[in-house]
Amino acid sequence: RSADCEDIVAFLGIPSVRSKIGLIEGAFAKLTREITKRGKSIDHVFLQTHLTYFRDSEALLPPLPQLLSSMNAKTPDSRMKIIVLMDDSFVVWQRLRERASRLHPGTNLKLREVVIWRSVEMSYAELIGRYVDDMPASPAEEIHSYPVSVRHPFSTFNNLIFEENPRKVYLSYHISSTRNDLKKIGEINKFRRRIHQMGERTRSAVFDPVTIDELALKKALAEAGRSQTVQVKKEYRWPLGSVSPLANEPGWPICIPRREVQEVLASMRNGANLVQGDIENQITSRDYHLVELANYLAVYRPVMDGVTSMGVDAEIKHAVEHGRKVVAYHPKSDSPGGGRASTHPFGNKMAVMSTRQKFEAHLEELLDRGRSL
Repeated sequence: RSADCEDIVAFLGIPSVRSKIGLIEGAFAKLTREITKRGKSIDHVFLQTHLTYFRDSEALLPPLPQLLSSMNAKTPDSRMKIIVLMDDSFVVWQRLRERASRLHPGTNLKLREVVIWRSVEMSYAELIGRYVDDMPASPAEEIHSYPVSVRHPFSTFNNLIFEENPRKVYLSYHISSTRNDLKKIGEINKFRRRIHQMGERTRSAVFDPVTIDELALKKALAEAGRSQTVQVKKEYRWPLGSVSPLANEPGWPICIPRREVQEVLASMRNGANLVQGDIENQITSRDYHLVELANYLAVYRPVMDGVTSMGVDAEIKHAVEHGRKVVAYHPKSDSPGGGRASTHPFGNKMAVMSTRQKFEAHLEELLDRGRSL
């Protein structure tokens, strides 16, 4: 805050970009002074801020690479980690609508603007990490940005933040083909729960794709018929089960104008190629980014009841191409004719287990071994 700007609405309403950047620079200068003067008993400093600001179709990208680099130079022994906290775009949309009506008039955004804003924040976070990483005062360890849903268990954040070099696991499993099958959802949720518990035991960070589930918008649009309002209901979203989210449940149903939902889901033809809509494109980009950040890809039944998941296959390929270890549970019953345990083209580059017990034991051994390195 400053004498000229008492809240976020007043700040966003300043017409001069130069003035807004000046306020941000002043705030960071004050923060840097406070951090460098902190007592010896303070081991960790958390800076919670938007990396970008978005209003009235105008994006503001403050000079955070330079500001954070300057802050880092004043604390040469520090280890910076950048975590982009995320939530479902339709939940953010609803939250902004509620705040606009109660506290901050004029701050609501269209659904597509929320999606674009998130994309800009993710890209800018990666740029900041690379810029600060290249500065002479930076530590030897590479600085990464982690786009992590607030609906992960606390253990994911705890281990990612407080462990010096945590092992990281990305979970890969069938989502689109199973989301309407309660039995398969229950089976996959049991797998998810066990690996999250394993992550907590081994102090590893587990990245779980359904903690963001915007494919619920497709179901909502299909169920809306000709209505000009699309209702996103709780049952359309993948049920996360007993996790410890950092965010409260939204008020269901979330009612969004039909045209806004169609905007983010719309795909188009470019010659013979189908170009994904905004939501699916972000899902692919975000998941690949997390696969690259992970040490291990934990795959649950890559071929499930004879169905091969294109998403799982793509994640396995991406992990192999980036030198990540792939550990898969692939029972013989999922193989055609009960034959080889792996029919995947990258089978010889994967550790394939035919029983859950062997799969979990092998993954846990890798995580334990990684901690001791």
